[in-house]
Amino acid sequence: MEKYLSLLIMALIAITVPFAMLFVQWLISPKGSDYGAKLEPYESGEVPITDAWIRYPVRFYMVAFLFLLFDIEAALIFPFAVVFKKLGLFAIVEAFIFIGILFVGWLFLYREKAYKWE
Repeated sequence: MEKYLSLLIMALIAITVPFAMLFVQWLISPKGSDYGAKLEPYESGEVPITDAWIRYPVRFYMVAFLFLLFDIEAALIFPFAVVFKKLGLFAIVEAFIFIGILFVGWLFLYREKAYKWE
């Protein structure tokens, strides 16, 4: 029972903190009509040029996907290199499977022409 007590406490904290943050934000947020200018959106103190609900080009998402692909590769290949001798053949096979999956992602980006910048 004691080992579940810490789990219960963490669950209560995880549920309570977001609602407490929303409540505090509601308490300190400006209310009333005299805050009209403060409630308008702005960009670094400048008047907005376009609407905030514009569509981003697909190229933005392709570049983000490319960044994630190589970032994950760098973060997860390094531990294989550190403990390469201890893990044996199983780890080598797993590493090649992982690199193969990343290569499929790279091929997808190449097919979608994410590497060509206009």
